[in-house]
Amino acid sequence: MASRLWLPRERRQETVREYRRRVEGDLDRSVADFVRHGLPRPRLFAYPFSESQERGSATPTNRSLREALAERFVASLTNSSDRPLPAGRRAAAAGEVQRVEVTAETSARELLAAVGRWTSVTPTECPDPLTQPRWWRRNDRSGTDGLGALTGTGPYPAATGYAAASYRPAGTADWSGYTVDARIGGLRESRNNIGLLVRDGSLAPLTVALSYSYVRLLEHRDGRWHEVGRRKLTNSVEHRVGVTVEDGRTVVVVDGGIRIERATRVTGGDGTGGVAVSVRNGDPAGSWPRFESLTVRPSAEAAAAPER
Repeated sequence: MASRLWLPRERRQETVREYRRRVEGDLDRSVADFVRHGLPRPRLFAYPFSESQERGSATPTNRSLREALAERFVASLTNSSDRPLPAGRRAAAAGEVQRVEVTAETSARELLAAVGRWTSVTPTECPDPLTQPRWWRRNDRSGTDGLGALTGTGPYPAATGYAAASYRPAGTADWSGYTVDARIGGLRESRNNIGLLVRDGSLAPLTVALSYSYVRLLEHRDGRWHEVGRRKLTNSVEHRVGVTVEDGRTVVVVDGGIRIERATRVTGGDGTGGVAVSVRNGDPAGSWPRFESLTVRPSAEAAAAPER
């Protein structure tokens, strides 16, 4: 189902049209079997053995499969995805929900830990993420754990390099209406900087890149980071930055006065997500920058909204 078949008699691979006709026929017969047995028409589809294609793939086969499923089901279930999709706003927008896989070898402790990672939390429940190192996931391919390279205690990847981590990427997948405040230290005139990413895992993540002299706002689209804003700062080894994330906009304020505002390209579940951080040092003779503090709270707009 996940790929086109080889047709041995014709010594060729089936065409995209033949593939879609085969898959649609199989899906329709399966649904008809449920109905014929007096059962409700299925609303969710589970990929057999989770053998789905990556959402980022733009192949005609991938598009055909997803279009066929979207026409027949509310959402699809898979064990793998190119970004966290726990049941919630983001998953609803994507039409796909990521499952927690359980095998015969999975222990009760491992299962509970996985459920914990996938349980949604609110910004109010996470006021001081740096004090919760176990909820961070390093995503810099260093093969290491811990936040020391990001908070100034080490160990560091090398004399120069890059370190990055995401905070509860599954638990914060539906975050919007929050403000993150950070105090940065250890900046130098040489090549070092920090990155504060918001809307982590969304279809439009944004990174605030902060250095000794500048702040830049970068937006990820079409597989690349694009600069969408830049401001000159008063040269300093320390800066404070606040980022407010709302459904339709992102506002960055540095040192209480320098401001960049960006309208969001996508809204709703496609634009939700939490926080990630990074530090970079490009000077072998220089020091690494560091996050001295990082706090999260509901934004003023979210706090003022009536409960639903």
